[in-house]
Amino acid sequence: MRKIARKVYQAIPFKQPVLEVLRRLSLPETVYRHLSFQGVFDVEVADTTFRMRHYGYVIENEVFWSGLFGHWQGSSLRLWVKAAQQAQSVLDVGANTGLYALAAKAASPRAAVVAFEPIERIRKKLQANVDLNAYDIAVDATAVSDRDGDGIMFDTPEEHEISATLENAASTGRPRNHVPVRLARLDTLVAAGTIRPPDLLKIDVEGHEPAVLRGMENQLRERKPALLIEVLGAEAAAQVDAMVRPLGYQVYRLDEDGPRRMDRVVPAPGTNLFLCTPEAAARLLP
Repeated sequence: MRKIARKVYQAIPFKQPVLEVLRRLSLPETVYRHLSFQGVFDVEVADTTFRMRHYGYVIENEVFWSGLFGHWQGSSLRLWVKAAQQAQSVLDVGANTGLYALAAKAASPRAAVVAFEPIERIRKKLQANVDLNAYDIAVDATAVSDRDGDGIMFDTPEEHEISATLENAASTGRPRNHVPVRLARLDTLVAAGTIRPPDLLKIDVEGHEPAVLRGMENQLRERKPALLIEVLGAEAAAQVDAMVRPLGYQVYRLDEDGPRRMDRVVPAPGTNLFLCTPEAAARLLP
């Protein structure tokens, strides 16, 4: 019955103009989460806008209805935009369809922005969003890790996937496709001149966070870039903590009511952590 209802809803014409009008009424989340469309919409950020294609999935729908700083990672995106405005080189590691990369470029047009997305069907949507805005964001198919060479990404058969991972242990319990990918350390890419040394990174790699940080040890030690990072498990949190806090990083959990200082890196499912030096915290955090 749900599949039939979904097909009927998808066949309704002129949904976007109607929903654009309804958006002004501030409908509750319990209502608007069922009201999506496929088309292009504008996203307001930092006194400008960027365009994004709505494919009918939850992230775009939340941004359409509640804005960039609304119900979907609003606290994270608010801080990300502020940090991007002060950055010259921004990396989005695990970019998906590009929301964070697009927001960074809109907020800081002169910044060099690189979006890493290894899954081809998702990367095509990311590239389409970049092209839609004529942004000079570099879209890279590399899977960022702690070694250079070839690897396997554990994907799902779903059309839109937000939990593909290089961590085999995380794939248990769900059907997974094995997708060959090219691996690279960020330190290697910086040394080769492929990317600029980063000032700011978003890392959303479904359990592979420690490997990403191990692959950028030189950047952490020498430049201490700010990190917006998703940490899902206790083991990953302990590994990340052991790498960043000895370097002087402070830890903030980005809850709905804003950043909250933590004494160590902790698992934060459903939100992100912000890791930065005290100097960066003084500039960026209230």
